[in-house]
This record gives sequence, structure tokens and C-alpha cells, in this order.
Amino acid sequence: MGYVRSTEVTINHEEDQPMYHHHMHVLLFMKSSYFTGTDNYISQAEWTGYWQRAMKLAYVPL
Repeated sequence: MGYVRSTEVTINHEEDQPMYHHHMHVLLFMKSSYFTGTDNYISQAEWTGYWQRAMKLAYVPL
């Protein structure tokens, strides 16, 4: 149905040179039927796996 995405960059000043951490906050809007049954529902673990593979990450994103 839709989504809201916010991009955030945090800065760690404790290192010799500032380290920047770019990340996104995403809110997905779904029809209420998404939460009924198992045919449509995608768990957080599955979303995490999809994102990890899409971004080719060596770590498991949260």
C-alpha cells in the first residue's frame, strides 16, 4: 500500500577521524489481511534475510 522512509546519518566523534553511519528507518503500510494467515505474512527474520542478501552484507542487519 505504501511506505515512509527516513534517512539518518549519525556521526561518531570518538575516533581519530569522524565516522559516519548512514541508515534508513522504514515503515511499511499493509492491508489488515497481511496479518491473517501465513500466506502473506513475512516475519522480521525473513525481511532481515532479504535485506542482508540485497545489500550483500556480511552481518545480520537489525
